Amino acid sequence: MTAATCDRCGDVPALPFRETPLCPACTAQVGLEEAAASHLHELMTPVVRQWAAHWAHTFRPVELAALLACEGEAWGGPAGEPDENALAYLHRITGGQA
Repeated sequence: MTAATCDRCGDVPALPFRETPLCPACTAQVGLEEAAASHLHELMTPVVRQWAAHWAHTFRPVELAALLACEGEAWGGPAGEPDENALAYLHRITGGQA
């Protein structure tokens, strides 16, 4: 019986991580990435909430989401039209005001 290889680096994993088998090093890296993403979300939510509330009277939610997506591209994220996740996020953090 052979163990599955790590889906990220190809090494033999010690244990499966969620649905994806990962080696110990990649398991630690995924944990750090998730912690960093969560931290960034917590830092940015109040700022984006205030920004959206300020501009909600001028722009429709889809337009605010498009502007938010453009800003994400400036930080290295994907560009393009806002998807439903961006719209749902904007709606959630503004309490439905945007």
